[in-house]
Amino acid sequence: MRLIKLRLYQSTLKDNGKQAFIDGHKRVIMQTPTGGGKTVVFTSILHDAHVKKNDALLLTDRKELFGQAKKTLNIGGVPVSTIDASSPHMPTKGIVVSMAQTLVRRLAKCGFNPKLIIVDEAHIGTFTLILEHFPNAHLMGFTATPMGKHIPKLYTKIVQGPQVKELIALGNLCRARSYQMIDEVGSMRTQNGDFHNTDLFTFYDKPTLYSGVKKTWLERGKMRSTILFCVNIEHAEKTANSFGVYYKDKSSTAFYPYARAITSNTKKEDRDRILKDHKSGEFPILVNCGILTTGFDAPYLELVITNRATKSLPLWLQMCGRGGRPTETKKEFEIWDFGGNFTRHGLWQADRDWKLDKHREKHTLGASPVRKCVCGAMLDASAKECPYCGHVFPVPVAVPKFGVLQEVLEQRGKKVSECSISELVELEKEGRFK
Repeated sequence: MRLIKLRLYQSTLKDNGKQAFIDGHKRVIMQTPTGGGKTVVFTSILHDAHVKKNDALLLTDRKELFGQAKKTLNIGGVPVSTIDASSPHMPTKGIVVSMAQTLVRRLAKCGFNPKLIIVDEAHIGTFTLILEHFPNAHLMGFTATPMGKHIPKLYTKIVQGPQVKELIALGNLCRARSYQMIDEVGSMRTQNGDFHNTDLFTFYDKPTLYSGVKKTWLERGKMRSTILFCVNIEHAEKTANSFGVYYKDKSSTAFYPYARAITSNTKKEDRDRILKDHKSGEFPILVNCGILTTGFDAPYLELVITNRATKSLPLWLQMCGRGGRPTETKKEFEIWDFGGNFTRHGLWQADRDWKLDKHREKHTLGASPVRKCVCGAMLDASAKECPYCGHVFPVPVAVPKFGVLQEVLEQRGKKVSECSISELVELEKEGRFK
């Protein structure tokens, strides 16, 4: 069986999770940033369970994550059984990887009794029915963003992994160069904790915004590999179409699209082909809406564009994190924000203090406010110098205000009966006598 090697911070996260179980917590949520290797960590934990012959269940709700988890476990030498629409039989022991939706439908005939349950992308609240069905199992949820009303209800302990800045310093994530193109989107209704989809689309579905995104990319994108997030399916398709086509060289008559869109309506074979073509450089801009926020590893991405506003910190961090994985030649990527999200949530790489507190989801979790440099880059508000253009921010100098010198006299008490009428009126004006 192949030994799964963990980096030091991954090993520390794993050990701290095990210690939480030893300390008496049965339901622990494990936080590590996007790109921090949570899949490797829980694969190592499932490897240990297999060695000890403990039955364990890995839950996910996305096909991409399902395939990714199964592949990683197989590479790690862990034999797995699966529960999904294509597997009619229900396993009764061992290490099981399951699609949540399929297992919910089969709970009544489930003969599996796992000692350990691991939830991938635990910030998504679609696993509750399954977790309630196995009340005696130890639970470990993995996510980059432990937020949501279900989190403090399901978990009693949070184990926080490294900060994004730590992983950047170690070379395990890239530095992000951030720009905000739209500062505010105006007043909108709220639906399920985020901007109302109809209001959001109404704001973005304008010719000036479609052309503005295109113009900005053509001027500054430099044909870099780009992922672009939109509001909904119609917005994604219109945005992709707005970029038009290009010729690879002047002598060629063959033209290629600048952008292609992937949505929930895209067939699997078409999706696979589009992803393959984008990776190979056949076209530069991959447009989507809510499809590639999780389970999409693409280290070749050089530019992330958020062409939407969101109140959701988890969604914001997941979108930004798509560009964070490094390669031998890529040490930096850019984030272009067309939704005022930097102002709303802070920088992607800002330190955050995650807590099991249902009220914390309304805030940026300690992320510092931002400021815009003359070069357009978004920086921490405390930055004294721009690391990109070298601009030095002037230090504000407090200017003292001068008043009129007044003599300070010793105060002597005076009885009310000793005051004249005019003095009593003045005292009343000053609120010293009623």
